[in-house]
Amino acid sequence: MKLFFLLAVQFFFSVPALLADWQWENDLATAKITGDEYRATCRFENHGAAPVTVTDLHFSCPCTVYHFKAATVRPGRSGILTLYITRDSVQTPDQELLVIAVGPDSTTAKELTIRIPHAASAKSD
Repeated sequence: MKLFFLLAVQFFFSVPALLADWQWENDLATAKITGDEYRATCRFENHGAAPVTVTDLHFSCPCTVYHFKAATVRPGRSGILTLYITRDSVQTPDQELLVIAVGPDSTTAKELTIRIPHAASAKSD
């Protein structure tokens, strides 16, 4: 029983070291118009001891229609989140959308702001 307790204590105190710790290089990204979508590219760095994968996004406007691409990033590496937002789902250009990017567990959620340009001022790729 004593051995089990010692192992449980060791595991409990080592768990935080296994959690992901990541940060945006810049927490404000300006989207570009590409066809029927806005596209924003956001770079982040993994400073933790575990791999990071963005698994979900939550927007300040729940009616936002989107999809995204993000690869798993190993500790000590940089990764990119590419976010595609359907233009029809954005009510007003020249606004900023708050996005919560969720990592591998709920403690690794990070805020990000996406600036949506007005069509006349945005350069398309």
